[in-house]
Amino acid sequence: MSTRDRHVNCPASLGARLALEFNNQDFSDVKLVVGKKTFYTHRMLLANQSEMFRIMFKGSQWLEATQEEIDLTELRECEAVFHDFLQFFYSARIHLTTDNIVAVRILADKYQHIQLIRECDRFIQQIIVHDEIDVLVGWLVNMVNLGDKLEQRCLSKLQLDYTKLMTSESSRNLLTLDLLMKIVDSPYILVRNELMLFKLLAGWIMERRHQSSQKSALTKLLPFIRFEHMTIEQLGAVESSHLGVKYPDVIMKHMFEAYKIRAQLAVKDKEKEKAKKKDKDKDKDAEGEKMEVEKPAKFVWPTVQLRLYTDSPWGSGYTKPIDTFLSTEYDIGNFSCPVMDMAVKSGKVTQEPDTWIINYKREVKTYIESEDQVISKVLVSHDFTCKYKITPDQIRNYELVILTGYVPTDEAEDQETAFTTLTAKKHLGTIKPIALKTHSRRRIKFTEILKPALLGGCEYVFSVGVYFKENKT
Repeated sequence: MSTRDRHVNCPASLGARLALEFNNQDFSDVKLVVGKKTFYTHRMLLANQSEMFRIMFKGSQWLEATQEEIDLTELRECEAVFHDFLQFFYSARIHLTTDNIVAVRILADKYQHIQLIRECDRFIQQIIVHDEIDVLVGWLVNMVNLGDKLEQRCLSKLQLDYTKLMTSESSRNLLTLDLLMKIVDSPYILVRNELMLFKLLAGWIMERRHQSSQKSALTKLLPFIRFEHMTIEQLGAVESSHLGVKYPDVIMKHMFEAYKIRAQLAVKDKEKEKAKKKDKDKDKDAEGEKMEVEKPAKFVWPTVQLRLYTDSPWGSGYTKPIDTFLSTEYDIGNFSCPVMDMAVKSGKVTQEPDTWIINYKREVKTYIESEDQVISKVLVSHDFTCKYKITPDQIRNYELVILTGYVPTDEAEDQETAFTTLTAKKHLGTIKPIALKTHSRRRIKFTEILKPALLGGCEYVFSVGVYFKENKT
């Protein structure tokens, strides 16, 4: 740039001067009356940022186009925040809170202030993702006009966090019968089973947190429970519950069809078992002679099987296999890794000091995938640094298995919940003698997305183990 010209850019100075003109009578060309308050404004500034004001001031069919004083009718909640909303036109600043966000969002949408709509949506998304259950319930109960999109996002969040919603005393205090009916009227409600859904609803009804009688509330909520998905034992638990004993006529009206369906399924299961038994008997008769002449197959010790890590239950009362170790059994940081020698037929599991030592680090960050996200997600980064012992004059093939998943906690009501695998990784390697070295290292890093709201009485854990597949000399 030469000494004969100079570019001048002072947006901050202009913005500061413009902010001083808010509600200033000097040079104001239109007054807005909202409730009992009057605001002195400028047509050009309002029309520049709001499509609604632009049409209002420009269109000849609008009376407001020539009026110097305009009366605006707003909702009671919106009247309280109209000053802050209007000030945003002049300063581009506004303090959003959980108390005023919905009203500000309604005004931004009504007057089509695009920038403010985006800022409101970002803040609302932050509230939804970070599990502010009480705030969402308060919005749904107290706000007259939330808007269809925001209302559905709030309902979806509460449906996914239904157990948390119904076990929080503060949230239960805010709930109304009409809102609870909206929440449970969905196939996407997240709950362990239908019996749990009934128990949580029954607890809320018996606390009398609603204006209706217990019988009236029960009558309105029962149609949303899918009794046909319950087992015979679960149906019996409903029948013998406090509300089942107190209002048998109301309960049995919905359970009769469920009992009928269960009886039909039991008959079908018996027929299938009989058919399978006949088929097995036929196969045994046909292959009996072959089995007598065939030589027994040579025993081969199996390699690592992922049967331990499927989504099926490990057994009644959560019984895990002896060769699966969970992070809850470690002192996280540095720990001796469990080792199984698959070349030994007994499959003995050992935790040999200095054989496999693992240093573990984990980093957790909030993860927002999209603006429509209604369930909180976190990005979990795992960092395993494995230090293993080298055996002189011996080559060993190993398989390092790392799993992450959920297991039920002691507080979980359903202790038969399965171990649910989130990630299963198998890393193959060979331990070889290295001159002048007694140990070597291997590092494994990976990330995964976790949804804490889906745990429902479960704990997030990892499992890691080393399997020596065979020995070579």
